[in-house]
Amino acid sequence: MFITGLLWAHLVLFGPLLMKAAFDGDISHFSLAIGAFGAVALLGANGLLGVNEGRDRRAC
Repeated sequence: MFITGLLWAHLVLFGPLLMKAAFDGDISHFSLAIGAFGAVALLGANGLLGVNEGRDRRAC
């Protein structure tokens, strides 16, 4: 969790600035981008529900 938090901290801090400078967007575009990351994470978690319990998920 520490490493994940460390890697995502810069996105939360500098994401709005990047969205405004690089993509000519505003905070609503940043919110949509973060929401898309969350939606894909939920889809991936739902995909893991279909994997057999006996299979080692770490060795994909």
